[in-house]
Amino acid sequence: MRGLSRFLQLGQGMTLNRELTSEERTGRLLNGAAAKEATPYYDRIWKEQADGQGRDYTERYRVEFIVECLKAIAAKHRGRLDILDLGCGTGWMAPFLSPYGRVTGVDFSETGIDYARRHYAEHGRFVVADHESPTLGLMPTRGFLMDDQFDVVAASEVIEHTKDHGAFLSLVGDLLRTEGHLILTTPNGNVWADFEVEPAYKAGLQPIEHWLTTGELRKALTQAQFDIHRHLGSPVYGFRLGFSGMLQRRRIRHAMTFAGLRHIYGRLIRPTAVYQFVWAQRRSHGSHRSVRPPA
Repeated sequence: MRGLSRFLQLGQGMTLNRELTSEERTGRLLNGAAAKEATPYYDRIWKEQADGQGRDYTERYRVEFIVECLKAIAAKHRGRLDILDLGCGTGWMAPFLSPYGRVTGVDFSETGIDYARRHYAEHGRFVVADHESPTLGLMPTRGFLMDDQFDVVAASEVIEHTKDHGAFLSLVGDLLRTEGHLILTTPNGNVWADFEVEPAYKAGLQPIEHWLTTGELRKALTQAQFDIHRHLGSPVYGFRLGFSGMLQRRRIRHAMTFAGLRHIYGRLIRPTAVYQFVWAQRRSHGSHRSVRPPA
């Protein structure tokens, strides 16, 4: 942890940015304390996970979206991207991220990070998060935060496991360079009431399940000074009944994808899909642009 902080302090182009508000600090430390309490659960499931197994279609869809966004970002970026895999777990996404830049993975689980270091070291470096630090130990916090850290933060299935969503997005904003990008995937709070009572899914719920609806997520991103470039839904096959369930069938998605209409399909199912995928961009300092329509 000290080595990474030292590395970041010596990075070129970093500038003193701002002081944390008491609300931000409290929210981030609340998230850290909750993560520490949940860490034994994640240590156990990462220990049980075998390399290369357990990658179902929902995870493939997540990676597909993240890589698609990274390609678009990299096409307009000079040089390699600095990418943070926030809440990286066992680091399994690193091989998909590393073709586009330098990858740093961070997680509270020492078991997960140990696994990542043993299996994916050639794809990035992996750091155990400091639950007592309002910046996870990734940035020095002696009075002020340092700016200019990462070009992209990928946070896949993370925000729903935090107590304070606003504090989480504030942290992401501080970890990003000006006009940096957030690629986020998370379950859809619109369907939580139905999802939590389904026996097939209930057993897999994690210690903290704090899902945002599509509207709540858009509002939270706007308040955190992000502009939304893309906001799509992604299905869990067999979950929905009725008309919305008919739309969220495998053959319908495949047909729409084949026709080049996957983004239209994603917007169409977004209100009732189990997952929502977002690509957002941090606003320039002092910018007050409205959120762009999702693409």
